[in-house]
Amino acid sequence: MSHQYKGLICIPNSGEGKVLLTAILSSILEYIVGFILLYAYKREGSKVALFFGTSVLLYAVAHTIGGTLLSTIKSQYNYDVTKFVNDPNYKAFESLRNFLVGAFMGLALLGISELLQVTGQSSRAKWVRLYAVAGLIAFLALRLYCVWGVSNVKHPFFSLAQWVYLIPGSLIIAIVGLTLYKMGGTQGTLLIALSFLIYAVILPLYAAWKGTQLLNVWYGLRMISDLLLLLGVLRL
Repeated sequence: MSHQYKGLICIPNSGEGKVLLTAILSSILEYIVGFILLYAYKREGSKVALFFGTSVLLYAVAHTIGGTLLSTIKSQYNYDVTKFVNDPNYKAFESLRNFLVGAFMGLALLGISELLQVTGQSSRAKWVRLYAVAGLIAFLALRLYCVWGVSNVKHPFFSLAQWVYLIPGSLIIAIVGLTLYKMGGTQGTLLIALSFLIYAVILPLYAAWKGTQLLNVWYGLRMISDLLLLLGVLRL
């Protein structure tokens, strides 16, 4: 497969260009969603909007780093994972990317815990906040061990990290959102729940679909998840 290089962005010459376009659109949407939610926070003072808005923005930045800086570094080694994982620049930016992804989930959990708090469920909110911190520590420990400890991003711990934090965290948000909706919550809580339920379902599919046209479907579902989150927070 041949590639063109424009600045920091690696542009495939094959059908993968369609996947790249979908990925770019997904990333742009995440920035838009994040800024709209932060504007909602500025206008209404909603901590829920603040937490979710910041979380989506951090995820968008992580998305951008993965598609630009990390992609460029990998291309310099012809995408040979045994080589690029030892590049100090790769290690630094991959670490940053994982910090941002972990922070995305941590802030999202704080957002749903805020909803629990305002509905009088302080005890449950406390447990969600505790998991947000403990899960983040575990996630980063597993990912950074793969990046710096064994220099192997295909190590089982790398995938395990998302099963320890990203997937359970998304399911917690979905369950809490559905519970609040059934207790008489607004339509917003239902939409937030559906957003993170989709995210929990598609996370394990990324590795299986990577390098195929099915990745277009993955990014499409991710965009639906982002839009549901935006509508959900705005309708609280």
